[in-house]
Amino acid sequence: MLGREVRTSLHAMFLRGEHRPPLVKHQPHLIKEFNPGDRIQARDYTVGSTQRWRFGTIQERLGRLHYKIITDDGCVWRRHIDHIQKLGRRNCSVSPLY
Repeated sequence: MLGREVRTSLHAMFLRGEHRPPLVKHQPHLIKEFNPGDRIQARDYTVGSTQRWRFGTIQERLGRLHYKIITDDGCVWRRHIDHIQKLGRRNCSVSPLY
């Protein structure tokens, strides 16, 4: 038909050789990793909350992509890695302004 082969989904499964495109999978979760004790910001999904992010500490890793977090106000949350941001360290000294 029109000088080309008709393809089905089975062709993608069983295609061999150079014609098969390389599998490039975007995996941002492989870049981020947290250790127990790390200071973080976690997304707040509680009803009526005016803040989107809460500060806390990583307590433990629950799986490949989930962590147990203790917020600064004492709540224990379970969050996906995409809903956690690591806090940066500040190495600047503060001098009084006169």
